[in-house]
Amino acid sequence: MEKATKNQKSPEFKKFFKGLGPLSTEVKAYLTSGLLAAESQGLIDRRYYDADGILDEVYLSVYQQYTEVLGKAELKQMLYRKSLEKLQQLIQDEKYTPNDPSTTGILKDELDALDERFTADAEGDLLMHEELDDISYKQKKRRSETIYLDDFLIAQIVDRFGLKDKFILANEKRIHLGLLYNSIPTICRTIVELYAYGRLQEEEIAQILNVELASVLRVIKVVREKFKLI
Repeated sequence: MEKATKNQKSPEFKKFFKGLGPLSTEVKAYLTSGLLAAESQGLIDRRYYDADGILDEVYLSVYQQYTEVLGKAELKQMLYRKSLEKLQQLIQDEKYTPNDPSTTGILKDELDALDERFTADAEGDLLMHEELDDISYKQKKRRSETIYLDDFLIAQIVDRFGLKDKFILANEKRIHLGLLYNSIPTICRTIVELYAYGRLQEEEIAQILNVELASVLRVIKVVREKFKLI
């Protein structure tokens, strides 16, 4: 801890942090939203984790790996990847994430689950709680009967996925959004959160998660259409 504090006070680290510019604000917005989302789903304790404290760890970790040879795009990937790792570690520590290290393998199964459920709901019928439970990726999760996403998170989802503004005001729609959001499999939901909260492009998400771009595009497309069914 003493060494970490010393590094953060060094002129080199201060120069590194200053060079992040707007990136630091963007990464903080993503991490703050990610924590709120995890809290809303009951994956971590509410108001227990501090975004600024986690960010300090992210910056220090990236700083220790950073070289000035890296371009802005590579630095951005490192920051988001490390932030994602920190979020996933918090959830894993509370034993609510799968242990399979193969992101590509998990994502393939999750995409199949999303496609199957979307085909069944192609008539446009409103998704019910029992149906939403079926879509989950056969993993043990702690759920509450009603999931309420924070207003800040809903506003970002509405904006990024092109939903109607009145969606924010309708309580019934908010409840169904929470249930649907909670039913999205783990890796697919990570893609959604990087897209909505991190404001990242599909290509950037694919690079950060080391998965095929086509898979990311499919997730965004299917989830957008699901949201619009509500």
